[in-house]
Amino acid sequence: MSSQPDRSAIDRILDEGVRLFAARGFDGVSMTDLAAAAQVSKANIFHHFANKDDLYLAVLKHAVADFSVQLAQLTRAEPDFAERVRTFVSWHSLRLREREPQTRLLLREMFGDGPRGPDLAREVFGEGQRLLLELVSAGQKAGHLRADVDPAVVALTLVAVDVFSFLAASTLRAIPQMAFAADSSVLAERVADLILHGAMVRPTEMSSTPPLPIGELA
Repeated sequence: MSSQPDRSAIDRILDEGVRLFAARGFDGVSMTDLAAAAQVSKANIFHHFANKDDLYLAVLKHAVADFSVQLAQLTRAEPDFAERVRTFVSWHSLRLREREPQTRLLLREMFGDGPRGPDLAREVFGEGQRLLLELVSAGQKAGHLRADVDPAVVALTLVAVDVFSFLAASTLRAIPQMAFAADSSVLAERVADLILHGAMVRPTEMSSTPPLPIGELA
């Protein structure tokens, strides 16, 4: 008899766990519900997971399982810092939309609707956030960002724009000036441009014509 775990059963438990916890929250999902959805027995669930807390942590990790791997690949594939920023925003925005149950589950936890606190947040999200911060910091060290810019603020901005565009997608699409946010590639281009080039007019771009005296403006 094989001693290897039944991956098909574990995968079904984790996949259904993502779907149910995303829809109902931690307290709204019973092990009976999960067993029925995954087509396994409750005993099978507890064979693989010590308790509901252990299962929930595994489900959260399952939801972000390949984030760090894909982010590391993105960093290696894009040597140009500006293109890395554009690619990250586009990739992350598309990922949020294509994996809606996982996204909604993780947002429950991020927004404090989950049952755990900072320790769980670090365990689940820490590696991905570390890699994103490294991506931004590397651009700063290479001279692409001002030395006085906090890399963490840039990293937070990149994630926040994607998350907001996901949560407010239907509203943004209804506002012509904001509808671009529904297109991950357009969103990436505009966010990257804002972060890399800023919104303020550069001194060299300002008109050299002196302003009129106040009395002549009338």
